[in-house]
This record gives sequence, structure tokens and C-alpha cells, in this order.
Amino acid sequence: MIEKTEVGFDRRLKLEWLDSVVGSVSRGLPVKEIRERLARELQGQVAESGERGARSKTITVLCRIWCQDGSCVDGLRREALTLHKDLEGRRRVWLHAGLTIATYPFFLDAMETVGRMLRLQGDVSLRAATRRMCERWGDRERVIRSVRHVIQSIRDWGFLDTTPHRGVYVPSIRLPQPSRAGGVWMVRALLVGMRREVVTFREVLLSPGLFPFELSIAPHELRESGKVTMYRQGLDTDLISLVG
Repeated sequence: MIEKTEVGFDRRLKLEWLDSVVGSVSRGLPVKEIRERLARELQGQVAESGERGARSKTITVLCRIWCQDGSCVDGLRREALTLHKDLEGRRRVWLHAGLTIATYPFFLDAMETVGRMLRLQGDVSLRAATRRMCERWGDRERVIRSVRHVIQSIRDWGFLDTTPHRGVYVPSIRLPQPSRAGGVWMVRALLVGMRREVVTFREVLLSPGLFPFELSIAPHELRESGKVTMYRQGLDTDLISLVG
């Protein structure tokens, strides 16, 4: 279960910054150099005041997604770097979002909150999403600010479209699954992000946290991948767990 304590994802992230990080990681640059390159790139875009200003915090969030060793997403990250070579342009957001979901439970919870509201009423307001998140994570200034950063980020990533009403959004066109391997990878990313040992296949397929994506993976494809363990409970319930 998700421990609703550490927010972690508390910065607005642009796709161009994520692309820059993965480009540096794929070239094998050390983390120290990646951080220095990001500091130069973000200069003029993100303010920095003091030793741990907004720019430094943004760089930390970016690096935790794509280049922090020793985390629960190491295996996913290595595979994402392989998948990244075959994806171009906006299709790479599939990997950015998946790794962010796996790295930051708060981000996944916010995505699920937005996805449920879109499913129920066709749109979502920043105010309503913030209220729901505060009910679960506490009515703290950091939570309120971080929900705003999540929604700003996924809007920038092309997951939400604006409306004539301020702070109200509707879903964009969903992104198709790039490949069978990409679909299996996203299922694993979701399982890691959920911090649960076992989930049902139906929960994964209908997860509101994956509302921007068309996940078209079949149970037998997951079994054949060797990346997850699947078994039947009762007559018609498929359960999934991570290998290892």
C-alpha cells in the first residue's frame, strides 16, 4: 500500500527537460555532469534562490526519475532506455510518465484522482482534484502546491486540454501503446508505483492512473513476456505480480 507521507513530486516538469535528461543518461554521462547540464539549461526558466532553490529541486526531481541508482525502478529504467531508442517525439512521453508513476506514488495518486474525475464527469478542475488529494495526503501547503505541479506537468505533456473555464480541463486524445514490449513495461511501471505485491489484471487494464494511454495488452502477452507472474483466482480473475 502507498504510504501517504512523502510527496516527492513537487515541481512542474516540462517534456523538453525530461528528454534532455534521458538523452544524457543514454550517452552514459555521470549524474554530476547531468545535473550541471540541467542547471545551465534551466537557467532563465526556473528561478534559483539560496542553496536549495526551485531550480535545484527541479533537477532533483528530474534526476530521481531517470538517473538515481539503487531505487526500485532501476530495472524499469534500464529497459526504458532500450525502448527509448525506437520511440520518437511525443511517443517518448509513454516512458517519462511510466517512470514518474513508478518513482513517485504521489504522482500516481494524483493521476488516479484526475482519471476518476474524467471518467465520471468528462472534465476535472484543479480545485476538486486538490480537495480529494488533501483528504488523503493531508491539507498541507506542499500537497496543494504539488497537485498544481502535477496538473501543470501533465497538461504540458499533452494529457489534458484547457477549457474556457479557468482551472478546468478535459482529456486529450489518448496515446496508443507503442509496442507489446511497451505495454508490458507500462504494466510493470504501474505495479511498482502502486506499491502492492498483487493486483488483478482488471485493475491494471482499467486503472484511472493510465487515463492518457490506450493500454492494449492481453493476459497471455503478459504471461509470455516473463516479466510478471500471472495466475488465476477462482473462475475468471487473473492476478498479476512482479517477477522477483
